[in-house]
Amino acid sequence: MGWDIILLNRFHDIIPGSAIGPVYDQTDREYEVILKSGAETALHLAEDLGDRICGQGKDTGREKPGDRKVIVINTQGYEREDTVTVSGVARGETAFACDCLGHRFPVQYTGEDTLIFHAKGIPSCGCAVYSLMGAEDSGRSGPAAEHSGYAAEHSGYAAECPGPWSGFFENDWYRAEFNDKMELVSLVEKGTGGQLLKEGRVGNQLLTFEDRPMNWDNWDVDMYYQRKPYHAELVTAPVLKEWGPVRTVVSISHRFAGSLVEQDIVFYPNLPRIDFVTRADWRDHHVLLRVYFPAQINAAKATYEIQFGNVERETTSNHSWDTAKFEVCAHKWADLSENGLGLSLLNDCKYGHSIRDGEMGLTLIKSGTYPNENADIGIHEFTYSIYPHKGRWQEARTVEMAYGLNSPLVSALAPAKGPGGFWSKVSVDQPCCFVEMMKKAEDGNGYILRIYENRNTRTSMTVNLGFEISHVEECDLLERTLRSIETDGHRFKDFIKPYEIKTYRVSHAGV
Repeated sequence: MGWDIILLNRFHDIIPGSAIGPVYDQTDREYEVILKSGAETALHLAEDLGDRICGQGKDTGREKPGDRKVIVINTQGYEREDTVTVSGVARGETAFACDCLGHRFPVQYTGEDTLIFHAKGIPSCGCAVYSLMGAEDSGRSGPAAEHSGYAAEHSGYAAECPGPWSGFFENDWYRAEFNDKMELVSLVEKGTGGQLLKEGRVGNQLLTFEDRPMNWDNWDVDMYYQRKPYHAELVTAPVLKEWGPVRTVVSISHRFAGSLVEQDIVFYPNLPRIDFVTRADWRDHHVLLRVYFPAQINAAKATYEIQFGNVERETTSNHSWDTAKFEVCAHKWADLSENGLGLSLLNDCKYGHSIRDGEMGLTLIKSGTYPNENADIGIHEFTYSIYPHKGRWQEARTVEMAYGLNSPLVSALAPAKGPGGFWSKVSVDQPCCFVEMMKKAEDGNGYILRIYENRNTRTSMTVNLGFEISHVEECDLLERTLRSIETDGHRFKDFIKPYEIKTYRVSHAGV
């Protein structure tokens, strides 16, 4: 069971929740198998790559019997830094991860055999190998990596410290202050000193609304739902769940009628975003759950991601047709920016956005009753994030930040041999040119590489390959050849137009 079942379940009534109940009984079973099989396959491939890269190396003389190596894989087409999760390492066994350049990154345990650390410089569509070392081994490597004000003695901190929450977090990019409901009361972008929230308003405000559209219960959201907002009936006190050099986690619960919404708000010393990891046990019909961030940003248009690009929509209601566009469908992100300052709202599976006069909103749950009387009843797990940034979304790399949220780094333990290193399969020298995918050609002849431009920019790009190639052809979306492209064996150049999708067939040398 694979891509054919996944694509079947992309049917236009299955995705939005407007199919009948038995359909979801079947898709739940299918997705459970797909998720399990996919996770096992990803881990197997990661372990195999680790064996091939590390297992062929020679002992350097620096290894000890307790040393472990971990391979970190970046499936996305841009160099990135992000949090890595590693399983299978006993608590207290490791204090830091060390890359091949000798940089040390402190680890933080999140379970008995699970740790996380912040990895830097993971190559585009590539991997990096890290050594996991104990605190007594600090003399065997180079200088410690920066970790935003956390002292080195906190490396390996178990992060089990339930207790009161101060209501404040600050890193190199922002200062955030929360009230006792974990609603934002202040958010300052430190590069500009700009306050991103409207005066007297709060962000991460969870509200429910009575949702009874005039027609098409599980299809439509009528604009008049906004007339009946409801706040949570009960909110627990925030609890400091984790604290350490890699992340800080604060937990809180909201009760709405018969439904419970639990959140872990996650802060990173080394990342400029705030994650709201949410688990909802939803039991109410005809109730819409939304979250709001009232941004103090002067912009007549907002930008929303769509497949292979983005669109702009008005943020005002000066005309009837603008008023009718009260909700916009978007994929992984929406952004509101003025010259020099902006706020991006990211998500991993929610697509109903609204931005009006700076009020950024996201629909989280809709629970109609026709044609499925139990639509959205049950457990929901999802994450949305805010990313305050300097400049507009193009300069701030909002696209990459959203992909990072949706596609975590993959890791696997590897043999403790050799010096490790960095490797990239494919990369592009222009940040506006995004590597969307690379796969085997449908006819088995070479690989298909697809790149699109996402910043409305005309540019020449150089595509670098991590293996020797014999020839490159530009193709259409059906993989039919359009023209040949010159290559020097490891790279090729081409020109791309604004929002253009480019497809290439790349053939191995000697094949």
